[in-house]
Amino acid sequence: MSAHVAGCEAWYKLKYGNLDKYNQRKLNLSESAKKSNKDKIKLYYASLLDKKSSKLNNWIEEKHTCEKCGKIMTEYYGSGRFCSRACANSHTLSEYTKKKISATRKNKPIKENKNVVEYLKNPKHCVVCNKELDYSIRHRKTCSDKCYRELFSCIRTKYIEDNGLYRTAIKTYKYGVYKGVECDSSWELAFVIYCIDHNIEVRRNKQFFEYMYDNKVHRYFPDFIIDGVYYEIKNFYTDVVEAKIEQFPEDKTLKIVDANSIKYYINYVTDTYGNDFYNMYDKDKPSWKNAPVA
Repeated sequence: MSAHVAGCEAWYKLKYGNLDKYNQRKLNLSESAKKSNKDKIKLYYASLLDKKSSKLNNWIEEKHTCEKCGKIMTEYYGSGRFCSRACANSHTLSEYTKKKISATRKNKPIKENKNVVEYLKNPKHCVVCNKELDYSIRHRKTCSDKCYRELFSCIRTKYIEDNGLYRTAIKTYKYGVYKGVECDSSWELAFVIYCIDHNIEVRRNKQFFEYMYDNKVHRYFPDFIIDGVYYEIKNFYTDVVEAKIEQFPEDKTLKIVDANSIKYYINYVTDTYGNDFYNMYDKDKPSWKNAPVA
C-alpha cells in the first residue's frame, strides 16, 4: 500500500470514524472510469465503421468493372479486380496459347494405366454368361443385374438341397388366403394348415412392434399369433432379423420357426395333401396385396 493511499484512509477514518464512505467513493470513481472507457471504445469503432462504409460507397460510385466478365461491381470483393471467386479463379488464354497447348497434347503419347494393362492380359469373366468383365467392375462376379439374380437363385437352390429343404415350398413362393388366414408364402401356408387340422386357433397378426436398425426406427409385424404367442416363419437369419428378436418386448413371447423347424409342418402337409399343397388357397391375394401402393 502506498503512503498516499494510507494517508487518505487515515484521514477518512479520523473524519468519519470508518472507511465505508472512502471505499464507496473509490468504487464510484472506478465505475465511472470504466463507463467512460467503454464509451470511448464505442465511439472509436463507430468512427472506423463510418470511414469504411463511406470508402465503400465512394468505390461503388466509381463503377468499377470486373476484369473477367465486365460486370459493374456493387460490392468490394477480394482485391477489387473481380466480382466473384469464379471470375478470380478463371484464366483467359489467348488463341496462340490455346493452339500451342493443343499441339503439345496431340504430339504427346497417352500414358497407359499399368494396372489396366496387367488386367487385360488375364481378365476376369462373368460366372454366369462368361462375358469378359470390364476393369471398373473387376471385383464383381457377374456382368449385370440379370446375371446376378440368376447366380443368387442358383446359390439359394443349392442351399435348399444341401440342407434337405423342400424346393417346392420355397420355389413356388405363392401367397393367398386359406380358411380366412392370410399367408405370404407356402411355408406359412403349411404352418397354417397344420394348425387348423389340429384345432389350433391361428390368426394373422396385425400388431406391430418398433425396433432400431441403422439409426432408424422400423416397424416389425410378426406373422401369426396363437394364444397370445407370436410366431415368425423365417428362412434366413440376417442382422435385421437379429435386431427384431433382440428388441422384441420382454413381456411378449416370440417364437421363430426357422428352416429346420418348418420341416415338421411341411412333412405333415405333403404326406396328407401332396407336394402341390400350395394350390389349396381359397383366395389368391391377401388384403395387403390389393392395397394401393403409397
